[in-house]
Order: sequence, then C-alpha cells, then structure tokens
Amino acid sequence: MKCKIIIIMFAILATSASSCNRDELFTREHYKAVVAVKSEGGFNIFAQEHDLSKVDANGFSDGFISANIGGSLPTDNPVRLSIVMDDALLHSYNKRNFGTESYRYAHLIPSDRFSIANMSINIPAGERNGRMNIRIRPTGLSPDSIYLIPFRVDNSSAYELNLEKSTVLYQVHLKNFWSTTRAIPNFNHRGTRYTLPFPEKFIPPATVAEDGDILVGNPSYINKTVYPVSADEIRFFGGDKSYNSKENQEVAIAQWSIRVKINDLDQIESGQAVGVTISAWNDSADGFQVTQVDGDVRFTNTFQIVNDGFGKFFKTFLLCYKYKVPGSSAEYLIKEELTTEYVKEVK
Repeated sequence: MKCKIIIIMFAILATSASSCNRDELFTREHYKAVVAVKSEGGFNIFAQEHDLSKVDANGFSDGFISANIGGSLPTDNPVRLSIVMDDALLHSYNKRNFGTESYRYAHLIPSDRFSIANMSINIPAGERNGRMNIRIRPTGLSPDSIYLIPFRVDNSSAYELNLEKSTVLYQVHLKNFWSTTRAIPNFNHRGTRYTLPFPEKFIPPATVAEDGDILVGNPSYINKTVYPVSADEIRFFGGDKSYNSKENQEVAIAQWSIRVKINDLDQIESGQAVGVTISAWNDSADGFQVTQVDGDVRFTNTFQIVNDGFGKFFKTFLLCYKYKVPGSSAEYLIKEELTTEYVKEVK
C-alpha cells in the first residue's frame, strides 16, 4: 500500500513539475516582449505618400517610421531605439533587385529634401508603439525615381530586438489630385489625330471644312499613364502614344512626354471647368514639340469633374494641341479626352 502511495505522489509531483515547465515555457514565449520596426516585404520597406499640394510654408510634408513591442503583458520599462542611416542597406536593395542595371537603382533622397529632428524611436513603459518623425520636401523629386532612406536600429535600451525587423527602407511616393507614384493610374484616352497642314479651305481648329465636308482624322482609344509632377502639374505621353514596356523608358519619356498645368487648384473640385496650360516636358530638340491650340468648341483645354448622370464622377481633361515627334518633319493636331473615375476620399 505504501508503495502505491509513493508512486502516486511521484506521479503527482512529476505532473506538477511538467505543468510548471509548460507554464514557464508558455509565459516565456507567449508574453515575451520583442521590439520590431514596422515594415512590409522581404526588404523591410515602409512606404508613404507625400501629397505635393499639402506641404507647409517651407515645403515640407510629414512622415514617420515606427516600432512596436510584441507580447501580451504590459511592459515595465520604457524603450529607446537609437536609429542610424545605413547606406549598405540601399546598396544591397539595388543589387538584389536590379543587378547591373544601374539606371534602375533606387536613390537616396538628397539631404536637403528631408529633415529628422531626433534619430530615435521612444516607446513609453506600458505602451506598444512609438515613432520617429521624418519631414520630406517632395516638390522637385522625380516621379520616375525610387526614393529611399535606409535606417537601422543601432541599439535598444530594453527588451529583445527582432534582428530580422531591425532595419527599414523608408520609401517616398509623390501624390497630387490626379495621380500617385504608389499606384500610377491609367486615364482612358479617346482622341482624333489630324495631319497638318490642313487643306487650304479648312479653317482650324474646327473639324468641318467651309463647304460642310467633315475632315477625317485618325481615331484612337488607348490608356495613358499619368504621373504627378507638382501640386498643379501632371505628365503623360502626348498624341496617341501609349506606354510600351519594351521601350527604353528614359528615352520614351524624353521624346514623348508633355506637361499639363491646372491653372486654378482652388476650383478643381467645384464641378466647374478649369483652364489648363499644355507645354513640352523636354524643351530640347529631342523632345516632343507641342503647341496648345485654343478656341475649339468641344476640346476647350480644361479640366472638370463630370457627373455621368448615373451616380459616377470622372476626372476629365479636354485637350487640343499641335505636335511634332522628334526625328520627323510631320506635324499633327490632336483632340483628346482623358478620363478616370473619381471616388472622393473619405477623411
């Protein structure tokens, strides 16, 4: 009988010890406080849009990087993460993504275009999150470049640091009312291109000759990618040119791009037509030569938010201009409508 009691007691003690070990392991793993910098993807990217129309008096827009503490229990100690810039992270990103194609490399944002008052992330005791503020001056940055700032946690004042999440590449995207480099939109293009010069009896910019005959042009229905340039400017390919991924994009941009400036930002959401100014993107002889043509009854060189009558709204450009393509003596006139659906942001 004594043997049985002793065996039972040992079994109870063993079970109790095993349970304590499991509880200790559970507590250690489940409640463990681990610090990590927030990011996405294999290269630890943290991307933010900077609205070109929402900058302060000095041209700066606010951004940040952040860190959090995992685990289920409140922390007892404050955490200070010392942050440093690490150019090696940017070099590694470029090599692994683009190899020897250096023309595609991401760029470090010029030092005069960002400002950081305090190179640290502070998380108070009992809280989960903290951030480091970054001020970006986005106007003048190219919509065709990838801009990154490489950061690394140099030291954590408390708790374990997740080494796989101790770096972050802060990416800057440009944005205005019409476009964003985070997800560059397509506008639907419907246009008609006419070869110049017109017949002698034809009076431009009408599309009907004096005797009533309708001049026949070349219609086009394509998508055009529209890029943000500044608070009131966008860029896209002129004429009936569409994006071709097989082309050298740097050359294509220089040869085919035009710039459209919206003349009154305060009126863009009014529903009224707002005048625009069309000009060349590249003023050199290698650029797309463009001349705005005003006076057309329908293609009025305006921007307007248009209600289609069925509950949908569209950002709409009605444009008319003459152009010459580099390397060709031919001159054309085009009348084009560019539209994309407008869904108002909920703030």
